[in-house]
This record gives sequence, structure tokens and C-alpha cells, in this order.
Amino acid sequence: VAEACVEVIVSKAKLTQKPTAAKTVEVDGINTGRGADELILYVGKASTGTNGWGVEAVLSSSMKVEKVGKYGVGNTTIPAGKMVLSGHGKKSTWILENLKEGQQLSLTLKA
Repeated sequence: VAEACVEVIVSKAKLTQKPTAAKTVEVDGINTGRGADELILYVGKASTGTNGWGVEAVLSSSMKVEKVGKYGVGNTTIPAGKMVLSGHGKKSTWILENLKEGQQLSLTLKA
């Protein structure tokens, strides 16, 4: 009911959602083994090959978060044209607390 009320108010007042800036995320590696407290981006593979000690999020080719997984589910299948951001330890907690579906990301590689 609350969602319907919000939709009516937004429609009647002709409100628009303010675009949000992309969240910049530093990854520890690309297509490498995922170590303790690391955030790894997997792309162009069938799956991440990780164990269940972490959290993984599926990203679109335009770097939007499509799905945030649950803790303890590893080896996520990587859909064609998509990527998976995989976190362990502190980085798995970070994924759960900071990434939401539809959110735009910008990635940098840790030096």
C-alpha cells in the first residue's frame, strides 16, 4: 500500500529520481584466486570457482549491480556478458552492507 501511495505522489507531482553517482570500488584482482579479505572481479569465465566462505554479486556489462548473493554461497555461475564481484572476510561484509540491486559501480584495480 505504501509503495502505491508513493507511486501516485511521484506521478502527480511529476517528481523524478535524482541520479546518483557511481560507487567507486577498489578490487584486489581480476580472475585470480580469492584470498583472505579480498575483493576479486571475475569476468569471461563459466564460474568464479570460489569456496562458500564469502559473498558474490552479479554485475551487468555496464557495471550495475544485478544481484547480491548470500553469505556462504560460492562458485557463482557467471552469466554471458556479465561479471561477478566476489568478496571474502571483511570484503564479504562490505558487499552485504554497501551493494544494492540497481546500483551503478565504478571499479579500480588495487596497485
